Amino acid sequence: MKTSNLAVVWFANGVTGYVYKTNETMATIIEPGYFDTIKHISNVGDQMYVVASDDVKLFYIKSLEPVELKEL
Repeated sequence: MKTSNLAVVWFANGVTGYVYKTNETMATIIEPGYFDTIKHISNVGDQMYVVASDDVKLFYIKSLEPVELKEL
């Protein structure tokens, strides 16, 4: 994961909304642990809009150990 591809677009009531854009495939991005570098700034329930090379999806953070996304 490249942190330069991640942006915080909103924060409300303890929940953060991110946008992540990359040239990697969605299959790579949704692997548990891919976002472990942001576990110290994220919370379960945060939302992430992911723009991959082959797909676009909206997720929430399901767990932090490892960081795991679940599609909304």
